[in-house]
Amino acid sequence: MFIAAGEWGYGWYRAHFEGAKGDYIDLGFNTFGWRIAACIFGVLCIPMMYLFARRLWANRLFAIAAATLVCFDGMFFVQSRIGMIDIFPIFFVLLAYYLFLVHIQSRKARGSILSLLALGTVLGIGIASKWIVLAALASIGFFLVMSLLKRAI
Repeated sequence: MFIAAGEWGYGWYRAHFEGAKGDYIDLGFNTFGWRIAACIFGVLCIPMMYLFARRLWANRLFAIAAATLVCFDGMFFVQSRIGMIDIFPIFFVLLAYYLFLVHIQSRKARGSILSLLALGTVLGIGIASKWIVLAALASIGFFLVMSLLKRAI
C-alpha cells in the first residue's frame, strides 16, 4: 500500500512537473517510485525516536542522542533506501510504543481513551503492513494487563 502510494506520487510529479504522458501509476513504476515511500518512513523514524525518548525520559540530551543514533544506525539506513516493506512496521512499532507511553502517562480519562483509540489504529495499520507488529501488540497487551493487576492489588 505504501509503496504503491510512492509510485503514484512520483507518477503524479512526473506528469505535472516534467510533462510526461500516461497514467500516474505507470509513470511512477520505477526504482525511485518503489523506494520513495520507504525513504519517507525511514526519515520519519528519526523524529519518532526523538519523541519516544523524550516521552520516556524528560532529558532533551538523551532524546537528541537517541535520534542521532537512529540517523547513523545501519539497519535504519539500509531499510530506508531499499524498496522493501520492513521500514513500515518499524515506524508503526515506534509510533505504537509512543502512543502507549502517552496512554500510561495521561492524567485524564479522555486523553487515555483517545490515546488507546490511536494506538489501536496504529497497530491495525502496522499489522496490515507486516505481521511482526503482532509482537508489539503482545507486549503492549502484557503491560496493560500487568498495570490492571497492579491496580487491583
